[in-house]
Amino acid sequence: MESLENKVQDVVNTFSEGFVSRLMRGSIFLVIALMAFGFYFLDQFRGFRDAESMEYAQLARNMSTGRGYTTSCVRPSDMWYLSQKAGNVFSAANCQDIRNPPFFPAVLSLGFKIVRPSFDLKSDSPAFAPETRVIVPVCIFFTVMTVMILYLLALQLFGRQVAITSVLIFVLSKSVLDDSISGLPASLMAFLVTAVCYAAMNFRNAKDRKRPAGLLGYLFVITAILCAAAFLTSYKMSVLAPVIAFFMVAGFLRRGWMTAGLFLVLVCFMISPWLARNWKVSGGVFGIAPYTALHDTIIHREDSFDRQTAPAVESSMVVKSLKRKFMSRFPEICEMNLRTMGNGLVICLFLVSVFHKFGRDDVDSLKWSVLAVIIFTAAVTAVFPEDSSGALKAYLPLVIIYGVAFFFTVLELDEFSDAGWKVVMTGVLVLVSALPAVFGIAGTARSAYPPYYPPFISYVSNLLKPEENICTDIPWATAWYGRRTSILLPQSVDGFLKINDKVRLSGLYITTVTGNRPFASGPWRSWLPVLNGKVPKDFPLTHGITLPEGTRDQLFLTDKDRWVPDVEKKSVPPAGAK
Repeated sequence: MESLENKVQDVVNTFSEGFVSRLMRGSIFLVIALMAFGFYFLDQFRGFRDAESMEYAQLARNMSTGRGYTTSCVRPSDMWYLSQKAGNVFSAANCQDIRNPPFFPAVLSLGFKIVRPSFDLKSDSPAFAPETRVIVPVCIFFTVMTVMILYLLALQLFGRQVAITSVLIFVLSKSVLDDSISGLPASLMAFLVTAVCYAAMNFRNAKDRKRPAGLLGYLFVITAILCAAAFLTSYKMSVLAPVIAFFMVAGFLRRGWMTAGLFLVLVCFMISPWLARNWKVSGGVFGIAPYTALHDTIIHREDSFDRQTAPAVESSMVVKSLKRKFMSRFPEICEMNLRTMGNGLVICLFLVSVFHKFGRDDVDSLKWSVLAVIIFTAAVTAVFPEDSSGALKAYLPLVIIYGVAFFFTVLELDEFSDAGWKVVMTGVLVLVSALPAVFGIAGTARSAYPPYYPPFISYVSNLLKPEENICTDIPWATAWYGRRTSILLPQSVDGFLKINDKVRLSGLYITTVTGNRPFASGPWRSWLPVLNGKVPKDFPLTHGITLPEGTRDQLFLTDKDRWVPDVEKKSVPPAGAK
């Protein structure tokens, strides 16, 4: 019979070397990560600053309240595109979203259903409950999940030393901390990309080691699900699945075309219901998303395409303008965006690591796959608009792993043979990577105003009835904070009148987004009299106020005197209301 002393020693070994020890270390890492993200959230979050975060939020709210995948942020180009399909009758109150993939809003809507935050914006509250109780915590959750997968992947590729250092650099990176409180899908995208690579690496290793077919099938399906989820988070992630498919079968030169093809077919099958929905709603499998490539081209400057009620789309000019756009933007993205998508020093180390052979086929194959998918994503970003979430930043965890691995390869040289030097140099790398975040915390958190100030937005929106529509240069904000169907401001007064003929507009809300544009010449000059308080005779909105008091930063026009009775009802109307 085993002695009591041996039993006690076994328990001690379990805590010091076994599963319990690994669980305790992992728990400590998670607690540190949560504390870092939580502190950064409390210190730096001052509301949403990005249009995409508000647009995704209002989509999620519509889903959670039973309105389906409809949007309250409508662009004139959406009205045009939806009207092209035979039998479609455009309805602003029930406008189907045809430009944003659904996975991130679906995740947020699930959070709304579970937490059930109030969507009423209180003027005396410094925070908006859905943002602080659901959206930001969801983003932090996916960032912490990325930390876990990052550690496991780095541990599998290079060992514990690289894994721990990679986690520290990732957690302390300012771009990662900013994304965790942005309300954007960047944290979800980073998690999915890292999880896809981890699952694909395990599939490849299991295949090489001739593991049971059941395990291979499980890893195969999991990888396909993650790739499909990444595509349904951002259409730019469409480049991920083909590269991962060939990585799983050990590259292009070996026999694995049938497995790679089956993988792509499975991914396409998983995303097909969404593509079918788009076709049914709008007549295109991607909705209006392909047309966003026309943004900032020689035929449609900046976002002028979205602001037109009948945008010109000529095939000959489209091809020429897209070619010119790609040739000018792709070198710029490779020169600037790749070096600034996260921590600059680690990214430089990654770029150098491309020319280093690590000695393991799976490690080197994954390195080339990461480089290939980054280049393809950069090419897609050169054609389509670069959103605030930044698709390139989704690959930052992988970049950090290979950058840190190359760093430790350099430390193995004779010049750094002293173990003390290795510790010091590793600490310097982590410290330099954390400096931007440290200086960010030491400074003052930036407010979202101008142009976004939720009390102003809520006030002007609540002057309208729920069924009335507002035209504004920040429709994503009035849709989210004001809960009103909001239509993007066209470039000219004539465009406004054409929209008003189709969808009655009861309010016009103009902020510094438009007020800071040049009005002396160009398409915006017709708005100058309106901004100066001299509306045209045939203009339907003649009553107005300016916000805040004593300035002309923001202008609100409506069809009748709405605020006089409401001032008596509202306890704290915003400054400037008269």
